[in-house]
Amino acid sequence: MNSNYVLRGLIAIFALCAGIGAVHAQEQPAAPAPAPSSVETTLGGAYLGKWVLQMEFNGNPVEMTLVISGKNGKLAGEISSEMQPEPTAINDFSMLDDGGLSMTWPADFNGQALTMNIKAKLTDEGIAGVLSEKSGMFSAEFTAAKEGGASGGGSSADGVASDGDGDGNRGRRGRGMGEAKVTIAEKEIRALCPPLKSDTPEYQSLDTLADGAVFGYTTGRAIKFQTHGDLAFGDTIVKTANHVENYPGTYSVWLKRSGDGWKLVFNSDSDIWGSQRLAEADVAEVPLVASVPDAPSETFQAALDAKDSGGTLTIRWGTHQWSADFAVK
Repeated sequence: MNSNYVLRGLIAIFALCAGIGAVHAQEQPAAPAPAPSSVETTLGGAYLGKWVLQMEFNGNPVEMTLVISGKNGKLAGEISSEMQPEPTAINDFSMLDDGGLSMTWPADFNGQALTMNIKAKLTDEGIAGVLSEKSGMFSAEFTAAKEGGASGGGSSADGVASDGDGDGNRGRRGRGMGEAKVTIAEKEIRALCPPLKSDTPEYQSLDTLADGAVFGYTTGRAIKFQTHGDLAFGDTIVKTANHVENYPGTYSVWLKRSGDGWKLVFNSDSDIWGSQRLAEADVAEVPLVASVPDAPSETFQAALDAKDSGGTLTIRWGTHQWSADFAVK
């Protein structure tokens, strides 16, 4: 597949609309080879699918088709348009601090090397973001819906439907992730939980976790926690919009041994595995109440329940249970 052909028509439209004229055809360095994707499908899975991008440049509508799939456990993609139906491959992906996804690929126009980029973020309707040429030649904001009707944001911000259990609070997510969510004072709070088993050495390692050590989720992702409002765990505030204004606070949360008890650590890196945690990204620690559940849990579970003017976050695993009350600010 030709990695340069598909964008020439789009670039020409943008160039004409912007009044920049024809790009000079003087000799330019060749476009760099695409870097391999560094994003695993388990981390960027919310963006998998076929997306129809709608954008406008100086009053001219442009539509493109973006397909994001998995290849050898990594994100892979291609982009095309009706005018240039031959797809262009996209292999360079990275996750942004706010949970968005960046895609970069090389192209050329009349011999000039260009570096194209898409930055996308989940919305209630699908995804939205900016398509641009990285030197600043042009850019356009876009919105996109997933072909087939599955959207990205809101209660399905991980791109898959939740199979609820009838009470609207707990369910199972696609790809094995469990979901808990609750709305308090019109602020939605969500937790996505990895399906860790209790009959494993990983579970048994809880009993030997040293004081001050953080449990590492060695076979799965960390719990992903989102809040649309500031939460007060006692005197500790976990903020919304910790990455981007008007976007929910997004964190990973971790269990930490503290003397004879436990604490919950909030880390600003949200879509990570246990091996990827950086202590310098920890932003808050709150004490947990440890107890024994009514019945053992075969898998790692999280629950969110409304309580008075706030709520309770509860984590269960095997014969362990941890909980923390919070108020919504």
